[in-house]
Amino acid sequence: MNFRTTIVLLVVVAVLAGILLVLNLTGGPEDQTATETERSVLNIRSGDITKIVIAPASGTRIVLAKEKKDWRLVEPINAPADSYTADSLARGLAELKARGTAKTEMKDVAWNVEVHTTDGKVHKIRVAPRPGLSDNLRIQLEGDSRVTVVPADLCDHLEKPWHSFRQTRLTTAPSTDIRQVEITREDGRLVLHKTGSDWEVIEPERMPAESYEVSDITSAISSLSAVSSRGFVEESKVPAKLLPANVKKMTIWFSTSAPATQPSDPRPSGTTILVGEHADVLQENVYVSVSDPPALAKVSASSLNAFNKKVWELRNRNVVDIDPAQVSRVSITADKPAATQPTSRPASREQVTIERKKQKLELGPEAPPPATRPATTAPTTGPATAPATQPTTAPATQPAGPPPSDWNLSTSAGTGEASNSKVDALLQKLHPLRVDKYLAPDTAAPSEPAAIYMLEVHVEAPGGAKSVVYRIRLIDPGSDKPLFGQYNKVVFEVGRSLLDQLTADFANK
Repeated sequence: MNFRTTIVLLVVVAVLAGILLVLNLTGGPEDQTATETERSVLNIRSGDITKIVIAPASGTRIVLAKEKKDWRLVEPINAPADSYTADSLARGLAELKARGTAKTEMKDVAWNVEVHTTDGKVHKIRVAPRPGLSDNLRIQLEGDSRVTVVPADLCDHLEKPWHSFRQTRLTTAPSTDIRQVEITREDGRLVLHKTGSDWEVIEPERMPAESYEVSDITSAISSLSAVSSRGFVEESKVPAKLLPANVKKMTIWFSTSAPATQPSDPRPSGTTILVGEHADVLQENVYVSVSDPPALAKVSASSLNAFNKKVWELRNRNVVDIDPAQVSRVSITADKPAATQPTSRPASREQVTIERKKQKLELGPEAPPPATRPATTAPTTGPATAPATQPTTAPATQPAGPPPSDWNLSTSAGTGEASNSKVDALLQKLHPLRVDKYLAPDTAAPSEPAAIYMLEVHVEAPGGAKSVVYRIRLIDPGSDKPLFGQYNKVVFEVGRSLLDQLTADFANK
């Protein structure tokens, strides 16, 4: 065989292959139709679909039903459906367009599909198997003798396994609707209640809670999800020693009902989440069961981190909130240890005391003169005018004095008046004193502090109530690190900007 003959044969083979490819892509002669404008197959809107049934020739029957705006998987199990996947299927059926009519009958059926709509109609569709390389698919509506040709991408929806329609989210309550949370762990019990827009820690000790810290917990509840649509498991296939119901490494209960106002009030309905053992050797996933809707699934271990928050992490960031108008006295003691770097200095102690001035009693109006006056006995021959020996005008360059002050100041350098603006700046920092974060109560103080400040604030409560003294210890660790603070048994870190007010020159100038 010479070279020219070889070339001719290759060309013939290529032409035949092209013809076969075209026939496959167009579905073959049996799918050819007369020229026809694409038309809607079902003439329905996706929003009007209330139920979809997919019955494959071999495999699991799938039933999806719409309740109000949410889809639910009814068969093979009863569980919330993934709205995006279900809506995508509904749109694919509602927007199905006919490309024409096939010339041959449909012999093989891969799926029987039912589409229920709000008007009570049921559209039944027989669907042929997915074609090879063709993008045309044959279907037949019940009561229609014609075989309709539609785009083959309908098979992308029908071939999905039933579990791909299942919602992976394990809870249904939005995080903003949750009003009660109880977490029982090996280290104790944490109870949180929401009243109005504010959260409060009820157990182990009562205190205001930081809303955004609690929102981490409520968001973790509302977003708790199986690792995938295959993450749901059957109880019979999990070793008993790993099941949440048997292990109970952690129990989380939550409710969207308002907290009870009386101890005798019954506990409202809620949802319980049980956390079991790790589901894999790498400890990446954990078995979790949910009471409503009932489910047992593998979830990411990291998605449970928010439930391990300590009670001191949840405390409201306002460690104190002192009303400046009620402050009567402020005392600042600064202890600075001896240092050799960057320069040598001995240990020192500085103390500043600022005290509000006592308000003077305002006198009433002067009493009216008597109705009759005694006759005057003063001489009438005094000089008519005073000597004109005094200057007629005051000096024009009199220096301005310091602004008025409401505070007395006492320091190691002496006494005087304190600047209103400097005192106000300090008091505003305490109204409230908002910390960066709380630390564990047993956290050790910095071992080599640059300075230690003791701040005492005396408050005179209105109405003659007992006065209160706030004592806050602040340690400067140096190196631009946050201040280490202690108030009662609370340990915290606060920004260094507070130093600007603690070390200010309070003298009224």
